[in-house]
Amino acid sequence: MDDILKLLGQHLPSGLDLIYRIFWCLILFFVGRKVIKAVQKMADRSFERVEMETGVRKFLNSFLYFGLYAVLLFVIAGQIGIDSASIVAILGSAGLALGLAMQESLKNFAGGVQILLTKPFKVGDYIVTEAGEGTVSMIGLVYTTMMTTDNRAVVVPNGMLSNSPMTNVTGQDKRRVDVKVSVDYDANIKKVRAILIDTFEKYPSVLREEPIKAYLDQMLDSYVVVGGYCWVRTEDYWQSKWDITEEVKENLESAGISLAYAHLDVKLVGMDEGKTGVQSECRRRKRMLKKAAEFAERAHRGMVRKGSDIPYITHPLEAAVIVSGMTDDEELIAAALLHDTMEDAGITKDELEHNFGRRVAELVAGETEDKSRTWLERKMATHRHLAVADRDTKILVLGDKLSNIRSTARDYLLMGDRVWDRFRVKEKIMHGWYYTGMIPFFEELVLFPACQEYRLLCRMVYGEHIISLDEAEKGVQL
Repeated sequence: MDDILKLLGQHLPSGLDLIYRIFWCLILFFVGRKVIKAVQKMADRSFERVEMETGVRKFLNSFLYFGLYAVLLFVIAGQIGIDSASIVAILGSAGLALGLAMQESLKNFAGGVQILLTKPFKVGDYIVTEAGEGTVSMIGLVYTTMMTTDNRAVVVPNGMLSNSPMTNVTGQDKRRVDVKVSVDYDANIKKVRAILIDTFEKYPSVLREEPIKAYLDQMLDSYVVVGGYCWVRTEDYWQSKWDITEEVKENLESAGISLAYAHLDVKLVGMDEGKTGVQSECRRRKRMLKKAAEFAERAHRGMVRKGSDIPYITHPLEAAVIVSGMTDDEELIAAALLHDTMEDAGITKDELEHNFGRRVAELVAGETEDKSRTWLERKMATHRHLAVADRDTKILVLGDKLSNIRSTARDYLLMGDRVWDRFRVKEKIMHGWYYTGMIPFFEELVLFPACQEYRLLCRMVYGEHIISLDEAEKGVQL
């Protein structure tokens, strides 16, 4: 009996201490719960006052709930005697491992929170992104869904949307309708401007309180471009643009003003062989183009197009024909004939400058890829070059790439996906990124049939939307 009493005397203080600690932990837990609920109510009212998105409110409430309970549990664990530093170390290690394993998903999650907080767009807005364009139907914490005009759902990771350029087309309550027309040099410009303004003023959806303007926009080789604009409500934009464009054309034709197109007027001055003027200028141009064609034929002699026995010279000849449909600049057309001579035939820039002048040599050098770099590095360099290039360079590149995609589209119809086996990079999606990625750079050439054909062939071969580099690389990994 004495032994039992002695044992109780030894352990009773520690037992009472444990009961005391548990008692205080229960008090801390119940008081902490009340405090957490009060803090959550205050936070929720604050979120309501700033009209925060429902998705963000739910996320922040959940984050606050778990965060505060974690703090409470740490405090209770300290009261019991558990070393909180060990718990922090374990949770930190687990969080690091989880973060590394889910870094892309976390990136998209963070992008979703940023979008919902900053509100660059909302459900119902029409946006244009690198992944395509459409009307936003849902903004989630990880993905955003857009509906295209032909009712396809495009799901875009929020990480991409928050870290790349994006245009909110319907973000404002009104939009400007721009109309441009090409007319001959002998057209009465004041009359054309008056017709544009009269058409704008008579259209019912045009906002009368906003400015209506018409102006001479450009003077090109064969025609001039007259532009004008008016303002309409965003919801009326597309119907207004279609109707106004049609009415402008009809009104110009009714006034006896015909729309112009790219062409070259040749006027012969004198018939004597020694006379100068337009006739000798035409002969000079003809000599340059003939010399460039012969030079290119010699440089590419014996070469054939990829996966065929078609002589390679057909490609620069076709590119030159395409370029001649957009300009009558003989140096630019000559550059199209010569554009692959440095890259594929070993011709130097000095040789080209000696034979055709500095401008032709510079144009060809700008179109030449550095074969010492990887395929991806070369193609990215082409995109960067086009982003800052002038109009002449874009015309030259469009002639080259349209000729290429014509060939690819023909073979794609016959061979299907086997056509990619002929290329060093065999993933279709990478070629899609390269070709569709150039579409925005050709925007100022959109009135030319060559540019419209390029867009059409890109859609036929690679799909409806512009493929981003991230999308292409993910497609390759899959």
